[in-house]
Amino acid sequence: MRRYACTAEGCGWQGLLPRHTKTTGRGHQRTLKLRRHGWLVPLVLLLAVGVGVAAVTIKALGYDGAAPFAPAGESHYGRPLPAAHPLQVKFVEQLAAMPPAVQAVEATAPVAGLPALTLRRQCSWGRPGGNPYKGTVEQALQAAGLPAEVVQAIALQVKNGQAVDRLDIRNGSIRAQTSGRLFDSQNVAMTYGKTLCLGTRVNFVHDHVEKASLYEAADAQGQMVAVMVPDVCGNVSVIGQLTNGRKKQMASGTPDETRWLPAQLDWDPKHANREVASSNTVPEPQTLLIVALALAMLGWQRRKRQAATSGPEKP
Repeated sequence: MRRYACTAEGCGWQGLLPRHTKTTGRGHQRTLKLRRHGWLVPLVLLLAVGVGVAAVTIKALGYDGAAPFAPAGESHYGRPLPAAHPLQVKFVEQLAAMPPAVQAVEATAPVAGLPALTLRRQCSWGRPGGNPYKGTVEQALQAAGLPAEVVQAIALQVKNGQAVDRLDIRNGSIRAQTSGRLFDSQNVAMTYGKTLCLGTRVNFVHDHVEKASLYEAADAQGQMVAVMVPDVCGNVSVIGQLTNGRKKQMASGTPDETRWLPAQLDWDPKHANREVASSNTVPEPQTLLIVALALAMLGWQRRKRQAATSGPEKP
């Protein structure tokens, strides 16, 4: 303790006040500074843990990011189909039922009873005619998992040239010339080479238009399936309804409703069955590292705060 006296005129005060050392003063300043900015560190730690949890969740659902970017007028040949995709699961089940000698053959080889096409997703179609389809109509529709009655009906229509309508294909839409119906140009199950690529988007240069023939058939439940075959490359493609959200981005006009893609072609990994995706829930090493670092920083910050707020030194 130290005695102080007020020397100002009319003050009349004197008494004892605690005397703080320089060390205690610096500690008090650190404490005040920590209290002013203490919310920053917990926020950073919370974000780090959130990134780790999100990475584990996304990995579990089989989602591996946005579609690959390709400049306008360029094509991209997509990514392999996820193991949890219904068509891939069906292929694996069919392969497992085959004799061991057949199982040893590569999945891309045309084996009796198995799809003759490689399955991929998230392609971009930017160069019409750049990679023409080399399979048959039946192979394309079978690889898409369409019912046998639809495959037979559409294959016969294509063989006989019995198109339902003609289509104008643009980046923004696929429009039927006669009926004016609109189909989604950003979610096409399109073939090229010896591959069927789900979620293909049209990626032409500005104002480029391609022509195609439209074919349709109904399955046993009455659901209509629409298939287009472009003139330039013969890429047999399953097309589907343009959603209301996409329609608002279109030019003027109120076209009739078109049909959905079959469920297995419109499959979204973010909404996949968690039981199917559970085999892919092991976090990657970098995800575990992020969580470990966040916990270490949390422990270090807690010790630092306890040391800074242990109280002033006793006189």
